[in-house]
Amino acid sequence: VPWTTGTECVAKYNFQTANEQDLPFCKGDVLTI
Repeated sequence: VPWTTGTECVAKYNFQTANEQDLPFCKGDVLTI
């Protein structure tokens, strides 16, 4: 999917990581591409 800059998405699940290069987020968070 080609996302355009500024697209907002709502997380459908939690994503936790120990990798500093990944972005952790929680279900319901709004992510701006």
